Amino acid sequence: MSTPHLLEIGLSHEEAPLPVLEQAIGRADAVREAVASFVHGSEPLDEVAVLATCHRLEVYAVTHHPAAARTLLRETLAVPLDGSTAPPAFVARQAHDAAHHLCAIAAGLKSLVVGEREILDQVHAAWRMATAHATPGPVLAVLFRHAIRAGRRARRETLLGAQPASLAEVAVHAARCAAGSLRNRHILLVGAGRIGRLTHALLPHDEIAS
Repeated sequence: MSTPHLLEIGLSHEEAPLPVLEQAIGRADAVREAVASFVHGSEPLDEVAVLATCHRLEVYAVTHHPAAARTLLRETLAVPLDGSTAPPAFVARQAHDAAHHLCAIAAGLKSLVVGEREILDQVHAAWRMATAHATPGPVLAVLFRHAIRAGRRARRETLLGAQPASLAEVAVHAARCAAGSLRNRHILLVGAGRIGRLTHALLPHDEIAS
């Protein structure tokens, strides 16, 4: 019997401009449903998990037919985005490179803000959603368990958590560096998305004027 292969195909802030990345991430639910149907159908995928965050969309898969699986996943992900006639160039990794990549993500080393804390919860969420779709198996179970453990150890045993570890914290820290005390300052937040809400929650509301 052939050996199972671990594959990862995806896109992140490291490879794509923001408009393309946002559109790709907006398709996360569709991608998740598609790959779940592949696992439960006759396609060459044995296990699958989809990691979708604010800055990346990645599919982790286990297969005994890597060439066919890689082609299938590229076709699933490679929908033309941002009005372009050509799909974005998704990055592919396999075996140890794919495993190392997920561990680095969980540790916050691949985040837009190095050491970001939220990414570990997002890796957890990816695993829970994959389990809900009944798409992972023993190989991905080991991979995600080790990645989550690596993320926890990185924060516990290194200085990754010593600096602001989210875009919201960086924004508030930068405002203080530029303006000094925020007491009696008028602050304008542009955007009411998740990052905007987190930034608002971190502001010292007893100090600012509005």
